[in-house]
Amino acid sequence: MPNFGTFIATVDLSKPVGSVWNQVQKHYCWYGGVGESCKTQIGKGSPGVKKRGNIMKRIFAIAALAILATAANAQNNNAAAPSTTNAVAPAAGTTVVAANGQSATVVADPEAAATAGKSWSVTFVNQTAATADQINYSNIHSKSLNTINYIGGGYKIDAKNRLGVRQYLTVDRDGPSGEYKSTMIDTALTYTRNMDGVLKSDPISAMLWYYIPNSDASRDARSNGQVRLDMELAYTLSPKWTVSYYFNPRQNLIPNGEIVAAEGKVSPVFSKTTLIHYASLYYNFNDTVTAYTYGGYKHRWKTSSMTLNEEALLTAVGTYFTLAGGKIQLNPEISVESAKVKDFQKIAAGQDIQEENISYALTSAFSF
Repeated sequence: MPNFGTFIATVDLSKPVGSVWNQVQKHYCWYGGVGESCKTQIGKGSPGVKKRGNIMKRIFAIAALAILATAANAQNNNAAAPSTTNAVAPAAGTTVVAANGQSATVVADPEAAATAGKSWSVTFVNQTAATADQINYSNIHSKSLNTINYIGGGYKIDAKNRLGVRQYLTVDRDGPSGEYKSTMIDTALTYTRNMDGVLKSDPISAMLWYYIPNSDASRDARSNGQVRLDMELAYTLSPKWTVSYYFNPRQNLIPNGEIVAAEGKVSPVFSKTTLIHYASLYYNFNDTVTAYTYGGYKHRWKTSSMTLNEEALLTAVGTYFTLAGGKIQLNPEISVESAKVKDFQKIAAGQDIQEENISYALTSAFSF
């Protein structure tokens, strides 16, 4: 379960299982590609591994800094900074936020809860994430934080069909300099269809996405947008336990070519076919709290030749907190993304759980 979105912490998609939703984005690029990790690693390679202490305190401290960062950016950054080709995207485990999304995770749709009993809804989502390096080796004032935010609107056509639109914005804080940078990300159009289960599964809520290529990064790459499908097959074993399989194919539409970055570096661009999938296990403590874990893979191919460009092992643990009748959702998550293939090259075998692979994320969603 990976990814989340805008307004208070880390979020990117809701889960149709019980009262949870998933998808924390560890920092996948929203834009066009399949999995460029956009997270900034501070202190990477520092000697020793310090004790992590209370992880939950750290996660909520990150969220608080993100809120301050967003507020400071609103005051100090009147104009959005130029987009980069690799815009940030959600972390594994948060689905609410997924923008042009490279994230891996389940589809929790916070707008679904908001539309219960009414036709229109508005949702604010924020995903704040930081790597273990950033948390362990920088003090509270010099931490670099990446946030993905969106404001979305939803219209419930009937009991089975729902339309939505989401506008994404990233706000990043550079720890050493204290500077903030904001970037507009592609607008997403969504269509959600509720269906009967298949293969004896629980009812299914499938979400189809289309990312409009209206960001600077997409225009620079001559992108024609991206399509995506989120679907989860869930099986309720008991009132407490649920297992599921999450399936998330994506296809961006970019003609082969090259793009010149601000520093003059020339990078190839091309269409990529992505598949994010994993198995999940949920435990429902009550209607408010659900814990989960998942494990799976992210694969990305160059579409024209179907050559494997990227591959990574995805694992995570997290908890969903559903408050105010589903109008407020919080999802802290610790995720690991261990690369197996990068830039068409197989990576030498090593330990999957290493500090540079670990991300902490908090997603917050508010629906009205």
